[in-house]
Amino acid sequence: GISNGSRFFCTQKSHYFFFLYLYHLFNTIIFYIKTVFTFFLLTFSLVFYSQSDKVSLLVNEGVALHDQGKYNEAIKKYDEALSLEPENILALGEKAFSTESLEEYKKSN
Repeated sequence: GISNGSRFFCTQKSHYFFFLYLYHLFNTIIFYIKTVFTFFLLTFSLVFYSQSDKVSLLVNEGVALHDQGKYNEAIKKYDEALSLEPENILALGEKAFSTESLEEYKKSN
């Protein structure tokens, strides 16, 4: 049996420091995992949102060109936006509207 208290589980200093080391090692590993995960999450978010902002800017420029009657230039802006985000509903709709307006303009002249 256990007759000497110094033989009990964590009473020896070597055991105590070993488990303290493991505790700090575990916390350090968890800290770095969280840091790397946060870095990649933020990087992805910035790339994703900046691309969406660029798409919105291109669509808005296209709308302004359409309103000025510059349908070909507007369609180029929508194509540029669609190259970044091919399934963007707003860009697809505005491109269709500009294409239709361009055809009507050609028919009237």
